[in-house]
Amino acid sequence: MFKLQELLNNKAFIIALFLLLSIFVTLPNHLNYPLPLHADEYDNLALANESVSKGKIAAYDPYAPEPEKSIYNNEYPVLTMEIAYELLISISILLAKFGTPEIIFIFPILTSFLLLISTFLLVKHIFNNKLAAIISSVFVLFTTTNPTILGYQLVVASSLGLALLPSLLYLLLRAISSKKYFLLFFVFLILSGVFYPVTTLIVLFVGFIFLIVNPEIFFKKWKEILIGMVAFALAVLLETFGVIASFSSPSLLSLLQEHGPVALIAILDGAIHNLNFFNISPLYSVVDGAIPQDYITPLVGTLFLAALITTIYITIKNQKFSKKNPKHLLILPIAFSFLVAYSLILFQADINLPILLRRALLFLFYLTSLLSGIAFWILYEYFHKKFPGKIVPIAAIAIMLLSLSYFPFAAGNHFYRNIEPEQIPAIDWINENTPKDSLILSTPYLSKPINVLTGRKVVCTNETKVGCMPDHVLNNINYFLSDCQTQEKILTEYYQADFIVKPESIEFESETIDLPELNCSFLQEKFSIESIRIYEVNLECGPKDLASPIISGC
Repeated sequence: MFKLQELLNNKAFIIALFLLLSIFVTLPNHLNYPLPLHADEYDNLALANESVSKGKIAAYDPYAPEPEKSIYNNEYPVLTMEIAYELLISISILLAKFGTPEIIFIFPILTSFLLLISTFLLVKHIFNNKLAAIISSVFVLFTTTNPTILGYQLVVASSLGLALLPSLLYLLLRAISSKKYFLLFFVFLILSGVFYPVTTLIVLFVGFIFLIVNPEIFFKKWKEILIGMVAFALAVLLETFGVIASFSSPSLLSLLQEHGPVALIAILDGAIHNLNFFNISPLYSVVDGAIPQDYITPLVGTLFLAALITTIYITIKNQKFSKKNPKHLLILPIAFSFLVAYSLILFQADINLPILLRRALLFLFYLTSLLSGIAFWILYEYFHKKFPGKIVPIAAIAIMLLSLSYFPFAAGNHFYRNIEPEQIPAIDWINENTPKDSLILSTPYLSKPINVLTGRKVVCTNETKVGCMPDHVLNNINYFLSDCQTQEKILTEYYQADFIVKPESIEFESETIDLPELNCSFLQEKFSIESIRIYEVNLECGPKDLASPIISGC
């Protein structure tokens, strides 16, 4: 006979359930589109591929050719705080022999699984109830995933940072109660700083507020807290030194030879050195200071209201829900309230910090979903007591199964795509018919997949984590809208491209621009399908007067 409690006590069942859910919410995105969904995913893969091919940390634009071939080059360091995540991808390429298809499938599944497991451990510790932990873990899959906030379904560092948040909150609470978790907490804290510093900052602020609210914990554990603060400060100093060393001597071997074990920290991350939040392109600004439409949906609004009510309720009734460690329950209301306040402050402040804001929203939406799961569990317990028997459990299971249809497993349909499936034959042609040292001129948006999927250098890419500055982007697009003389000038003086890849149209500032045919005599068409054409450049033929016939042989 089916017994719910037996399943809840079965670790294999819980692991299998979370693994299946992780596959369910990530795999469908790529069933009909086996390519990255977001430009940041291409950036991570491009940096990882460059690090593997060059044998050193790619702290520069991995798309750009050498300076002698293009005014767009990779001489300048790329300031990114996610070097460790890109290194993780590099290690996967080297050791596991993963390629792009495996990475975009496996990484989101593992990240989602870590998110579910760590959420389960956190909620189980706080409420001492496995059913509450499972329901909350399932509900966190409602966490918004879209092109602006990103999320757990993408190969981006913020997805790993999100999965580390419940892990750190869980270890923080366990470290307060038991010394054996103390070292583990600080190890994870440093790792989160290495992979995604935003998580570390949130946990430090939340932990600080938690200690203020519970001063008796601070006075009871002041020695451990002081030792931890000193250890964390030393780790930050070592990491800063290591990062500076990595930029001055990027070869992995020379780093180890010159700096010893400290170089290992440099290899992991450029986070502290690269916290440059104020140098952000206005292209990412929040329009009119309002939340873009894709940030909030009716579902998110409903969950937020449920989370707000639950936060107030469990704060008042914390002794009822957590008799073992009632004060530990306050960590969730504190974290939720902190992120709500932080988001409101950034919205009201007259400063351009959209990246910080979006990352705060990602973590806020996670806690919103988690607390909504707590609300569902509280309602379940209430109705199960009122109506004992199988009716309420069956109804709860039915609601949970029905809610799966609302999970963002089809989020891939809402993401922009750098390349469409029907254009993939062009990528295959480039791989099979062009020299590996070829320089490709294409539209900025299409250039990212050309580089990642073929290994060829490109003239310019759209500006995301790495890419061209706006003036280069405009210059690049201008090529496809120019006459033959201007095209020849661009190819001679700016970009000495070997091949031109021209799509049918381009999306630019929310407008679709149809690109005209390229009829210059120095361009020889080599590949053609309905949505894309590839030309080989031969400048010896010179520009074509549109009123004259094409020169023989050109």
